[in-house]
Amino acid sequence: MKELRTALTEQLKKPDGPTPELAALVHKVAHEAHEKSIPPEELIVIFKRLWNSLAESLRPQNADQYERIRQRLVTICIQAYYETAIFCERALIERGTSLALSK
Repeated sequence: MKELRTALTEQLKKPDGPTPELAALVHKVAHEAHEKSIPPEELIVIFKRLWNSLAESLRPQNADQYERIRQRLVTICIQAYYETAIFCERALIERGTSLALSK
């Protein structure tokens, strides 16, 4: 989480768009959340709280621009979370099992 906080702080200083490094880190966090069975809704709430707390402390000049970046990062996070789910499902299917059968 500390790594994410640091990357988000740096992102808030560069409001042009999500940096590739931050996008990669968001992917990593989403994959880890999926592996730990953290629901995607909880992941998004945690992410938004962290972003909002950092944004409030830095008081960005262009709130709309920061909101667009936040929305893009949330989208990246959701996509990465479900990419992991699809990958796991495919792996189970290849082994002759499905998530429905494993419950």
